[in-house]
Amino acid sequence: MAQKLPKRSQVKQEYTWNLDTLFTNDESCRRVIKEILEESKSFAEDHQGKLHKYSAEDLVKAIRKFEALLARFYRTGSYTNLRTSTNMEDQEALRLSGEFSQTAAIAGANLQFFQDEIAALDAKKLDQAAELAPEYKTFLADIAAFQKHRLDPKVENALAILSPSLELPSSVYRISKAADMRFPDFDYEGKAYPMSYVLYESHYCEVEDTGLRRAAFAAFSKHLKNYHNINATIYNAQVQKEKTYATMRGFDSVFDYLLFRQKVSRDQYDRHLDLTMERLAPIMQRWARLLQKKYKLDDMRYSDLKVVLMPDYNPAISVEEAVSHIDEAMQVMGEEYRDMVMRFKEERWVDFARNEGKSTGGFCTVPPKAQPYILLNWNDSLSELYTLAHELGHAAQGLLCEKHNSSLEADFTWYDVEAPSTFHEMLLSYSLIKKAEAEGDDKKKARVLAAMIENTYYHNFVTHFLEAYYQREVYRLVDRTTTTASIPTPTVPAWSSPQRCIRG
Repeated sequence: MAQKLPKRSQVKQEYTWNLDTLFTNDESCRRVIKEILEESKSFAEDHQGKLHKYSAEDLVKAIRKFEALLARFYRTGSYTNLRTSTNMEDQEALRLSGEFSQTAAIAGANLQFFQDEIAALDAKKLDQAAELAPEYKTFLADIAAFQKHRLDPKVENALAILSPSLELPSSVYRISKAADMRFPDFDYEGKAYPMSYVLYESHYCEVEDTGLRRAAFAAFSKHLKNYHNINATIYNAQVQKEKTYATMRGFDSVFDYLLFRQKVSRDQYDRHLDLTMERLAPIMQRWARLLQKKYKLDDMRYSDLKVVLMPDYNPAISVEEAVSHIDEAMQVMGEEYRDMVMRFKEERWVDFARNEGKSTGGFCTVPPKAQPYILLNWNDSLSELYTLAHELGHAAQGLLCEKHNSSLEADFTWYDVEAPSTFHEMLLSYSLIKKAEAEGDDKKKARVLAAMIENTYYHNFVTHFLEAYYQREVYRLVDRTTTTASIPTPTVPAWSSPQRCIRG
């Protein structure tokens, strides 16, 4: 039976991440927040209105200063985000996050001029700077490519200052889900069962007992319905904001705006969605029929899709066992890669604990010049082992991008961000299958093959695919029906966001 989640103060430290590589405490973070504000002012005083007079060498020096300042900016934002992610009931963490948001808005406004002025420079000077510092070639090219979509500097500055307010849709959603939603216990066959977002996603959706599973889904959905109006309003505010941003910046559609920074064409985007629906959807339909047969279900429901195919062969996996499985899976990549990934245990990259107020699901963020941070809600299942492998794929990608690129070019397109994480899941499957074959255990091998569908396939071609397919329909409606006059102001440009998170 599922247990109520403990308070954050009750979880073991060994199952939490180590934030000391960012800041040892909140006060040291506050000091840097203040320093960032002052440094951004000084940077503006030193360089604003002067870039057109700079030589290519002077421009490169200014970019290096900008990069160092932005790295501190990202690290500080990561710390405040990570603090709140593990316990959104922590008022001190929320207060610190608010302080950062306000400072970040002013600092972002102070720094807004820099890319605007670079965009206005002669192409020859930009080429000379890129030749002197090849690590900034893409950074400079991206600025030049975005030039036609830039607004008047005063407008850009105003948007930067307003960024905390403009980010409210995502902030309100995160906090309300983790801190304010309190699910009542639900009854099944005369027994009371605890319920929460984490308990449903990490336990009830997979339980073998069909009656309990469906009762949990009904109770979970019933309580979520109490929030459907506010959640719909939040979501509408976000997509309308993006549409306004697209219109103000001269994009033909919200799709063109959202795909621009990903360097992906609309044709590619539509082709991938349509091919997935045509070629891969039938696989899930076959899988659903297999589950229905296995569990002898008269009808197949959405609440049945996450149940495991082989519940009688689904042993619990401890964190310590998971570390061993990851170690074995990484061997094929060579010693250097394996050693890089396996630092996750000793350096405490991962927050395994399940506690009240913690963010649901999983994500990975890799702040500049710091270790990766991975959030999980560990439930001793094979599914969660796949999630760990998945997030470590994001961590490895982030570390290698930081190692081989400047911080200004270390980000990667969201369009293919799931490739390294999916690859890690395949490495795990390969390792587990080889081990089962060596043991002559056909049942264990079958369990791994089933897990590949339940996790790797389901994650990419059901969860994310349905999200993307639904999102496309929403944005089509927004493009057809929205007028600029009815839309709120858009958000701050993406470069100034301090949260470089990759959600599973």
